[in-house]
Amino acid sequence: MTNFEFLSSSPTIIDLYLNEWVSFERPGTYRIQVVSDRVGANTSHPWGEGVEVKSNWMELKIVTPKLSWQQGTLPRIRQHWTRENLAVRTRRTERNRLR
Repeated sequence: MTNFEFLSSSPTIIDLYLNEWVSFERPGTYRIQVVSDRVGANTSHPWGEGVEVKSNWMELKIVTPKLSWQQGTLPRIRQHWTRENLAVRTRRTERNRLR
């Protein structure tokens, strides 16, 4: 997911694609918080025992798509995700899971 870095007084931002970690089946308002144990307490060894850290809560509102949007957008998405593109995306997702 990321390179090894020591903590500092500045926040560390890690960009992730939410769709690769969770799916939303219905429209609604969701509260999301990321929990990680990738922070270590031992500064002499970067892969020491993890300490649990939590992000701020984020509120996400998913709305029901309009039919006109679905009819215009979904065919373009289907066309874009050919088997070749899907294979590349699958390999990237699997690689990210191994990190």
